[in-house]
Amino acid sequence: MAKKAERKVTMGQVFKTIIWPRRKQLFLGLFLIIISRLSGLILPGASKYLIDDVIPSNDLDLLKWLILIVVGAIVVQSITSYSLTQILSVEAQNLIAKLRSQVQSHIIKLPIRFFDNTKTGAVSKTSLVADPTSNITLSASEKIIGTLTANVVLDTSLSANDPIGGADTKFGNRQSTIGLSSKVGSIDLGRNLHSHFLAITNNDAFGTLYGSIAGDVHNVRGLRVSNGTFLALKPIMGVTATYDRTHNGVGTEASSYSASASMFGVNATVAQFTQGIEKSTVIGASAKLGTAKVFYSHSDDKGVVAKTGDLIGVSQQFGAVTAKASYGKTNTDVKAYALGADYNLSKRTALGVNYRNVDAVGTASDVKQVGVGVTHRF
Repeated sequence: MAKKAERKVTMGQVFKTIIWPRRKQLFLGLFLIIISRLSGLILPGASKYLIDDVIPSNDLDLLKWLILIVVGAIVVQSITSYSLTQILSVEAQNLIAKLRSQVQSHIIKLPIRFFDNTKTGAVSKTSLVADPTSNITLSASEKIIGTLTANVVLDTSLSANDPIGGADTKFGNRQSTIGLSSKVGSIDLGRNLHSHFLAITNNDAFGTLYGSIAGDVHNVRGLRVSNGTFLALKPIMGVTATYDRTHNGVGTEASSYSASASMFGVNATVAQFTQGIEKSTVIGASAKLGTAKVFYSHSDDKGVVAKTGDLIGVSQQFGAVTAKASYGKTNTDVKAYALGADYNLSKRTALGVNYRNVDAVGTASDVKQVGVGVTHRF
């Protein structure tokens, strides 16, 4: 069956269906605009007669006429501005409401397969971090003015690992933030991932998915912070600076900040987390090479336990399959590697399998783990 040709809207159709039926309002509005602009020229023109004629000759009669003319021009401007608002602005709002109604009427008549194949937003997702845990994310945003937008996010985990040990589900226990964002940055309040953790996972082939060895090589410093302020600034295109600050449960101040830049397909990030005498710094980078992507990160931890770690990784796409591998080690004799693959069953659903191997020399913390999971984005 031949594919149906895409229907394009021409300027002629727009003129015929939108502009021409409202020609009376448009011509009247154009006439009022001309009157308003001409009356706006009277005030600067009157200053010439005031300086050249009224002041030198002390002509009070001419001054009275100038005042009357200027006041009349202001009144005319006010009337024309109000009339333009009532004629054009109100008609424009009515037109927008009519077009929205037509679009809504068209959308609700579309077949179910259209909504199944078209992603309109990520209102819910399932992903895995370090445990077999499902997540449900609810988000909402409302544009206030210009690019300024209000945002609310609630991200909840549904865990079945150890309910007896107290691993109960709490609404928003992964992320619960409210804030504002624009093209120059954002500010959020609540609970969220801190920038130091994001600098690590953004430069890991496995990201936040199950099977990652980033937490074995680097100190991720608790993933999230609560009762925090999260500030992000974008001073120029491709450059982002972030600052997070919070109090933990015992009152010790914790903060993290990062700076990242993206240029010519290369992303570079430096971040630091500080809490009391504990300090962790991470430097990471990733680059896309065709269908492959390479990752590297280095961490330097100072405090009660001093440690450095290096992690490298690569991901390669083969059609619907994405293969991933990473290797890392620390100066404390921890060596780890991970292998994995994701198969895209559809646009929104992927099947993943991962193998994680951690060799902690001289300890009982060795890990050999296989994980299989399904990720679906609504």
